[in-house]
Amino acid sequence: MYYGIDSDTATFPTGAKSKDFYAGRRGTGTTANSDYWNTAGANLAKKRYMYWGLKGPVSDPNFTAGRYTGDQGYAWGQKQGSAARTERANSPANMNTIFGDIESGFGGWFGANDTVNGNLEKGADVNYRVFQGFCDSVSSSVYKSGVYTSAGDWSAIMGSKSPSYSSVLWGANWPGLTFNSPPADFSKCKAINGITPTMWQYYGVTGTHDATKTGDANVATSLPS
Repeated sequence: MYYGIDSDTATFPTGAKSKDFYAGRRGTGTTANSDYWNTAGANLAKKRYMYWGLKGPVSDPNFTAGRYTGDQGYAWGQKQGSAARTERANSPANMNTIFGDIESGFGGWFGANDTVNGNLEKGADVNYRVFQGFCDSVSSSVYKSGVYTSAGDWSAIMGSKSPSYSSVLWGANWPGLTFNSPPADFSKCKAINGITPTMWQYYGVTGTHDATKTGDANVATSLPS
């Protein structure tokens, strides 16, 4: 088992047997920022990953209601992947997997069952094309694509589609565990559309991160490069 922290978290759980990884956000959409990169926490870990908040199709500057296609969504995902790749080259991360963060809070997503483009496509189809564009853009260089998401967010945005288009699945669900007591196995880690994550955020905080900076804790069965 590997042990990790993420985002605005500056200390490892007391129950962590090693300090293996840290993951921090380096931007959203096409804009880089380090608001959720905790330098103190990152410096404790052997491996440092970055993640990027993906924005949905409606956030695309080229979005036109009723006439937006999956191909346009793919191009929008590519632009976000390109921005993430550029930031990775300039960031303190030392590992080459870049995670796209798929959750409703970043905005711009269709509902999975919405009708789009004159009823020719479903919302999940266009949303998924954004995800594919991001993954392909990231993976077109020396980097690999990953995805961070929860079963609830993924289902609401992507419907029944598989997250396995990316190389690595980092899943979030919080089954009543405490920050300082990591789980011994993945028995309570939720699969996402049939895919079991290899990285699991088992504890986290919602809204504003707490002042103690002990917000987000993870375990992993394997770690990507």
